[in-house]
Amino acid sequence: MAVFLGRLVPMIRSLISIPAGMGNMSFISFSLYSLLGTIIWNSALTYLGVYTGKNWGVITYIMKKYSLVVKVCVVVFILLYLVTKVFKKE
Repeated sequence: MAVFLGRLVPMIRSLISIPAGMGNMSFISFSLYSLLGTIIWNSALTYLGVYTGKNWGVITYIMKKYSLVVKVCVVVFILLYLVTKVFKKE
């Protein structure tokens, strides 16, 4: 089950083979769970690609509308993170 779910999570999906191997998971089980998880992941990405391709104008409009808000939020979070790190050291 960990392999199946791991294939659905970015970053973990490429590393899930390591704990499966360390746990002596059988090749057949690993292949089956990997195949099922990968099919779901790739199907979702394909659907998102088709959907966004059809609605590219709407997505561009939304991105332009909210890009400043997102940038400000990212800068604020980075500053808060840095400030908490500096005050923890003192």
